Amino acid sequence: MKKNFLWLSVIALVIGLAVFLKLDLTSDGSSNQTKKIHYNESKIEKSLSMQMSLNVRQDLNVSQKRKLDSIVEGLSKRHFFGAYIALRNDKILFSGSSGVANSITANTFKLDSVTIVNVYQEFIDRAVLLGLIQNRSISLTNKIADYLPELKGKTELTLRELLVHGSDLYVKNKYCTRNSVALEHLGFKGENENNYGSGDSIIIRELISSFNKSGYRSAVNKFIIDSFGLMNTSFYNEEKQQANKVVGYRPKKVNGHLTQGKRIDIDSTELYQNQLTMSISDILVTFRRIASNKLFSKKYDYLFARSINNIAGITCSRENYLISDNNFGQYLQLKSNKNGSHITLLFSNCNNSDVKIGKINRELYSI
Repeated sequence: MKKNFLWLSVIALVIGLAVFLKLDLTSDGSSNQTKKIHYNESKIEKSLSMQMSLNVRQDLNVSQKRKLDSIVEGLSKRHFFGAYIALRNDKILFSGSSGVANSITANTFKLDSVTIVNVYQEFIDRAVLLGLIQNRSISLTNKIADYLPELKGKTELTLRELLVHGSDLYVKNKYCTRNSVALEHLGFKGENENNYGSGDSIIIRELISSFNKSGYRSAVNKFIIDSFGLMNTSFYNEEKQQANKVVGYRPKKVNGHLTQGKRIDIDSTELYQNQLTMSISDILVTFRRIASNKLFSKKYDYLFARSINNIAGITCSRENYLISDNNFGQYLQLKSNKNGSHITLLFSNCNNSDVKIGKINRELYSI
């Protein structure tokens, strides 16, 4: 009898301990504190991190092979210098490259080739901001001046209005050459005044800093680089030498053939605020995760779409995303369906007028 009682006591103790641990581990589920998020790599993301070369063709039918062969032949005739890749569901459908990413290192294009992403950084910013708003249960009807006192008297916009319509606040270009722009430099643009840039991205990054409590770059490191396990993403540092860095070139004719000519060096003062550099694989991983609601829930999809449509170079329709950028001789275009399961990315580092980036990417997307 005593023996049975002892066993029952042990079992009860174990069950009680298990319940306590479960409650302890899950008790912060409703907390407003931002939790560090880690996502398991999907099959395609493992392929992107392990497959460095851009010479893949998988499961193409006869019609797809013919169409791709025709496009690649056209690229060769037009002297295309760059890389292309297509993702379908959980695989790299095809990829390829031509020319060199960097003539000094003689590196060809690979999935870990790194470029300045410019407007894509602003795409990421909107996603991070919405993630913080969701995680911290911040009301979208709150005024942005409640978090950024420097804007009191300049705007009465709410967070929702900022994301949907933009701020109508501008900054003079002479201030944009700095690594950060003080909110005091934001104001309204006169009807006949030029040399101004939109202040929206500056406001959004200041809001991210305010909500994150430890700065904008810290938020990008925490919610994008660390959480997504990105290996080749960082902020631009002109003193840092990267073997996998992509360099832009001016086209040059040699013996009647077009080649990659004079290199286009990056002037850090012309980068303005967009100084994030990413590899081709990191661009694709972050895009897929943002498009598939890994940073914020679907209830914020409408706001996200409206906010990125305010960014020059980005459009979001009911069916597709289209991100286009041109910076220091480097041209990038990404096209995707809304959930990130069908993506093509085309990248070039030499401006050849015979190569129409948009047209070619549409053709690649249709395969």
